[in-house]
Amino acid sequence: MKFEIDRKRWLRGEGSVNSRLLRPSDQKMCCLGFKAKALGLSDDTISNIPSPISIPNINFEQWGVTGLGRYAVIAELGDMYCLLFVTNDVRNISESEREERLIKLFAEIGDEVTFV
Repeated sequence: MKFEIDRKRWLRGEGSVNSRLLRPSDQKMCCLGFKAKALGLSDDTISNIPSPISIPNINFEQWGVTGLGRYAVIAELGDMYCLLFVTNDVRNISESEREERLIKLFAEIGDEVTFV
């Protein structure tokens, strides 16, 4: 999947406590919020949600995880996206390093992301 991350709306570097797929207070999104939007999820669906696993009635196949029982899928999805969460939310790296890492991590799960 190809998608863009808009730097003006990108929520990053504030730590995991403040991170949301879509933070309603300022309409900023973490990197996975942008992926959720690219998958066609609505603002209402991802608003104030901390991670894809918390999306009500999540379609795991959309996120690239198939063929497992529900709890195995949750574990697999958590493993796949843990590094993305950490890289997006960590406070002590430069913006260019954060973007480079995210591009590589998304590529490992078959996504092509660009920053605009």
